[in-house]
Amino acid sequence: MSNPPTTAALMAEVRAEMARTRLAVGALADAAGMSVDQVSRRLAGKVEPTVSDMLNITRALDLDLSELIARASARVAA
Repeated sequence: MSNPPTTAALMAEVRAEMARTRLAVGALADAAGMSVDQVSRRLAGKVEPTVSDMLNITRALDLDLSELIARASARVAA
């Protein structure tokens, strides 16, 4: 059984996807229905994201939450 990904690994994957899609924090925040401050604080690890936050963020990135978790788990295992 693999270890669950850390919040840091999840946020690293969100940042990586943002870079891949050239999506700015403001655009992600708008698409996720969150404020720029809310997204920035979660990306920086200052606030733990809720499940609702993660669902909103992954939808805005056009990803499934399970896909993001799998990527983050692979990052942790590496």
